[in-house]
Amino acid sequence: MMGRLFLFIVFSLLSSLSLFSQNRNMRDPKAYIEYVDEKGVVDYYTDGGISKRDFNRATKIVCDMDPLNKVYTYRPLSVRIESFTSAGLSVMNMNVQGGEITDKIKKKILNSQDTVYISVTCTRPDNCSRILPPIRVYFTPSTNSYRKEIQNVNKD
Repeated sequence: MMGRLFLFIVFSLLSSLSLFSQNRNMRDPKAYIEYVDEKGVVDYYTDGGISKRDFNRATKIVCDMDPLNKVYTYRPLSVRIESFTSAGLSVMNMNVQGGEITDKIKKKILNSQDTVYISVTCTRPDNCSRILPPIRVYFTPSTNSYRKEIQNVNKD
């Protein structure tokens, strides 16, 4: 009986120190579209409107908690691209392996008149796969980039 109690206490202490599960409490990342702006700087879009010019420069989809300060490596496994009409009918439904944005994908999204949703399934460093909240893509005259968001937060 004492041996079992001792083992229980030791196991509880070790697991609370997270020696057995190092990445157990990792937060899920967020999905971003990586593109190169007109100045040649790599930037990231997540939501809030993107210009067609910037979307045409998109290279890939990145999964990260903070894409400017990469701490962990997240790997996109698959990407699902969907678009719906205002009546709720599916207009476009594509599944792509990996996170590369090809010219075919760009052409379909740029020709879409409706809002496009991009869902990403990625693996975390602890090899858990997660389906991330979708990126909502709609076109506006200027892009709401991740760098601009960070700069606005730092000004406040």
